Amino acid sequence: MRFPMTPNLEKEAFPNLNAWWACHLVASLIEGGVRHVCVSPGSRSTPLVHALEVCTGLWRAPVRVTVHHDERAASFFALGVAKTSGTPVALVCTSGTALAHYMPAVIEASLTGIPLVVVSADRPLELRGSGASQTIDQHDLFGVHVRVSREVPAARPAAAAVRRMRASVADALARATGPDAGPVHLNIPFDEPLAPLVDPGFQVPADATLEPLAPSRFGVSAPLRHGHLELYDVDLQALEADWSVQTGVFVVGPLARPVPGLVELARRLGWPVWADVASQLRDVSGVIVTADLLSRAGRLFDLDSPPSRVVQIGMVPTSSAIARGLEALAGSRPVQDGPGALQILSLLSHPARQDPQALADRTLVVDLDSFFERLLAMLSLASSDRPGIRTAPAPADDLETRLAATPAFRSREAHAVHRACRILPEECNLVLASSMPIRYAEALSGHLPHGTRVVVNRGANGIDGLVSTTLGVAHASDRPTLAILGDVAMLHDVGGLVAVREVREPVVFLVLNNDGGGIFSHLPVHRVESLFERYFGTPHGLNFEGVANMYGLAYTRTVDVDAAIRAVQMGLARDSGATLVELVTNRATERDAFRQDLADLLDLESPGEPRP
Repeated sequence: MRFPMTPNLEKEAFPNLNAWWACHLVASLIEGGVRHVCVSPGSRSTPLVHALEVCTGLWRAPVRVTVHHDERAASFFALGVAKTSGTPVALVCTSGTALAHYMPAVIEASLTGIPLVVVSADRPLELRGSGASQTIDQHDLFGVHVRVSREVPAARPAAAAVRRMRASVADALARATGPDAGPVHLNIPFDEPLAPLVDPGFQVPADATLEPLAPSRFGVSAPLRHGHLELYDVDLQALEADWSVQTGVFVVGPLARPVPGLVELARRLGWPVWADVASQLRDVSGVIVTADLLSRAGRLFDLDSPPSRVVQIGMVPTSSAIARGLEALAGSRPVQDGPGALQILSLLSHPARQDPQALADRTLVVDLDSFFERLLAMLSLASSDRPGIRTAPAPADDLETRLAATPAFRSREAHAVHRACRILPEECNLVLASSMPIRYAEALSGHLPHGTRVVVNRGANGIDGLVSTTLGVAHASDRPTLAILGDVAMLHDVGGLVAVREVREPVVFLVLNNDGGGIFSHLPVHRVESLFERYFGTPHGLNFEGVANMYGLAYTRTVDVDAAIRAVQMGLARDSGATLVELVTNRATERDAFRQDLADLLDLESPGEPRP
């Protein structure tokens, strides 16, 4: 069935060749699963903007379009939307350096398997290298950081040409959402006229009428299936038989969404689950949430019997102490293989290796939901025989009890993060910066309230774009959202706050302002006094009151943790709007205080050298 064209509709939707071509391209994006588009202003991308208006207005395609002045902020906003929705998100920009501002978010998306679709307008090929305004070589700008980079042909009034273009776009979308999910780049040259002005000489080719974009074509997209390695039943039966007679542990690193069946399988096997703060399991009873602390105390493997199987799931764990514990365990394995010999399996949802210490004996890229569902279905243990999750090592329960008692930590930053994690409402988003906030939360948050979704940018572990990522997460989820970040991360993306207008639910930014790069105080370089303060501490002497006023955020500045937490609670309890809570701390005293807090929790005589 074809779209029922009328002369008036043709004139409105396709006034000229560029408009017709761009409408086909945008329709292809929507057919490929795009439900959100982030647009930054510019002239060369005018045909694409017109096409979006046609699709969302004239044809009522269910696509949300947001406008962002800053391309870098737009790209991290899109990253947050894609992480939360599980569907591909498109970025649209003009020609020139605008495209280059997407690079950090594209790299993060590449490393974490997030489907961003970068759509860049360009000058015609003959103008490149000619000195033409706002013209750079945009082809393959992202190099190895995208799954595919496509140079879309310039518009031509031919049915065969538009069919080939749409097939190319569809293939790129398939690459973005397929087994090796990740960002893709479509570069589209447009000649004049760019505006949707009527060209009397243009007629839609008779055999290239756009297919109907009826609402039925735009139902809710099926969840993306990252990783489609098909394991035959015989493979799963071999795993089930092996795991049923072995002792083991599940080490769950950061995951984009919960994995149904994992905890139930662990219960039936009697294997403990070490749940990273970003594993989406910290709200599940029975999982071990103190693995970082146990690792620091050297008691990670104080189990009933040493594990013979370690199953790592998802990304590399946040805790470097856990990584060192696993490395020590692997180093102690016997030279000869045999029954009960240690084996380490890495389970991934997309094929980006998560084994920096090269410990895994085997890596499987699978659909995690299907994998655990099928394995659980064939597990031989009857429900009445479930031993439950083995919660040894014994110190785990003691540490959880101590954390649940909300100790008065010496470190005000650690105390604030611990308290903030405790007072979250149910079904809330928690966004953690990849510096000290995620380390505090990994060590001290304990169990999180029911339905807490933790979002982190741990692919490249950068602090850039965190404000925009947070707002993208909030926009896509319609949940209250708390972001905990440092002052440098806030300064890095302060321009992203303009997108607060796109968010309906309350958003709170808890900024730990220690006047510089606090994480460096926890690294050995802090002892090099001649270099440290200028090049690593980087004090700025700023507060964020003016920023809050500029963007219309409710604002609290305090040195008191109790006051900060009250402000966070009030912000999350609002019907809508954004809140900025600034907790002022001191870098030097925070480092020593956190070391002593860890020593007290672990009953150690000396806090030792910090290793974040």
